Amino acid sequence: MKKNNNHFLRAGIATGVALIALIMLISFCSFKAISKTTDELWKQLGISQQDGTEKIRNSFLEGYFDYAGVKNITTAATGNRTTIVKDLLMYARQYISSKNFQNEYEKMRQEAKPAQSQVNIRTKEEIRKEQIDDTQKQIAKTEAIIKDANADMKKIMQPILDMHKKNLKDYQDPNSQTINLLYQTELMKQRQDSAQYQKALKNWQENYPADYRQLIKMRLQHYIDVASTVDFSAALKAEGGRMKFVNNAYEAKNNEWKMIYRSGREINEAAINFSRTWLAELGH
Repeated sequence: MKKNNNHFLRAGIATGVALIALIMLISFCSFKAISKTTDELWKQLGISQQDGTEKIRNSFLEGYFDYAGVKNITTAATGNRTTIVKDLLMYARQYISSKNFQNEYEKMRQEAKPAQSQVNIRTKEEIRKEQIDDTQKQIAKTEAIIKDANADMKKIMQPILDMHKKNLKDYQDPNSQTINLLYQTELMKQRQDSAQYQKALKNWQENYPADYRQLIKMRLQHYIDVASTVDFSAALKAEGGRMKFVNNAYEAKNNEWKMIYRSGREINEAAINFSRTWLAELGH
C-alpha cells in the first residue's frame, strides 16, 4: 500500500491498522520452525531485523499495511503461527517502548501540527485609504485616456470615469457603507480562519496525543473492538472468480474486518489477549 503524505488523511490516526498489519504479516507467512530468537524470527519472515523494525514503525506511525519485501508470503501458511505472532508482538512492544520510536513519533507529531493562519486585519481607515488611493489612480488613468481619445472612445470612457468619481466620493464619506462592508468581510474571514484552526488543532490533539502511549492505546483498543466482532465461522462462496461471504452483511464489512477474518481465529485470540495485557500495562 502506498504511503499518504497528508498527515490527517494518513493518520486520522488510522487506529487499528498497526496490529492488523502485523497479524496479517504472520498469517500470510510460511514458517518451518517455531521462532526461538529475534534473529530466527526475522529469518523466518525472510527480512532483516532492520526491515522488520521499519515495518513495525510504519504500521504504528504511518497507519498503513507495510509488507513489501517479505519473501515468505504464501497462500498456505504452516507452522506455529500463534507463537510467531506473540514473538512479533513482543518485539513490537519492546521497540515501541524505545526512545527511538518515541522520538520518531514526536517528530511526526510536530510535523503534523496545524499552523495558525497569520491574518492581518486592516482597520477601517486602512481599508479606506487603500480604496481611495486605488480609485484615484483609476481616475487619473481614465482621464488620460479620455484626453487623447476620439469622440467615440470618450463616450465609452466617460461613464467609467463618472463611476470612479462616484466611488471615490463614497470611500471618502466617514459613514461609507461600502467601507464598513469591506471591514466586516475581513472580520468574518478572521473568525472563519480562527474556527478552522481550532478545529484542526483539536483533530491534531486527538489524533496525535502528546503521550505516545495514548496513541498505542488507541491502536490496541481499536484492534480489539474490531476483532471482537469478527465471525471466524462465516461461510464463503465462489462468485465471479473470487471468494465472497455468503452473508451479505459480512461482505459489506470494511477491509480491516476482512483482514482479521482471513488471519484466522487462533491468531486473533492470541493477539487480543496480548493486546489486553499490553493495554493493562499502559494503564488502560
